Amino acid sequence: AYRSGAAFDTIHLNDLAHVNLDRYKVIVFAFTPFLSADHVATIKNRVQTPGRTVVWVYAPGYTDGETLETSRIGAVTGIEISQSDIQLPPELVIRQNALAPDFPETRVPVEIQDAWTAPTFQVTDANATPLGYYGGSRDVALARKNVNGVDTWYCALPLKHPGIMREIFRHGGAHIYNDANDVLFAGGGVLCIHTETGGERTIRLSPDCERLLQLEPFATVLLDTETGKPLLGP
Repeated sequence: AYRSGAAFDTIHLNDLAHVNLDRYKVIVFAFTPFLSADHVATIKNRVQTPGRTVVWVYAPGYTDGETLETSRIGAVTGIEISQSDIQLPPELVIRQNALAPDFPETRVPVEIQDAWTAPTFQVTDANATPLGYYGGSRDVALARKNVNGVDTWYCALPLKHPGIMREIFRHGGAHIYNDANDVLFAGGGVLCIHTETGGERTIRLSPDCERLLQLEPFATVLLDTETGKPLLGP
């Protein structure tokens, strides 16, 4: 997410009921296999509101702390999910143009060090749009569905790819500052960009304001988010 080009906040699941969510266009549940009844109620009442984009990863609600039940995943997300017979380690494959025009074919392997485990899941909802598959399989691993006005995405595998996250955020209406996979952080009127590769960058501060930068490899720059004025760096 830090390399997606979007600014974001990290919120603990137990703090969700106490945060003002009005400012967030996209909310990602990165890893929530345990959801209590209170968690589910908070999500339905405060998060899954019409016009927002909600992204789910792996097995949200698979356990309530007492039992394991695949049907809970579908009840929480609004997308029908079933278990898959995919062998480990799995791979996420997204076909060309699936996420956006000219989006390239993309493969995201799950590395051994990720300690991925069973069970694996797949989307079996006929009303969901399939966008990604398990490598070597027709089982759907990434899909999108409108659930009561909520743009809902489900991915059975980790979203460890900045380009995929960028397109999901862009679909949700989030502002994308930078498309170059640089590390980015924004807050308090400051935009921080760190690049390993360097090169020319077009930084979109707003729909009407862009700043062109020429960055050296391993450079870090700080910009005023309103004016684009350099606060640190070139």
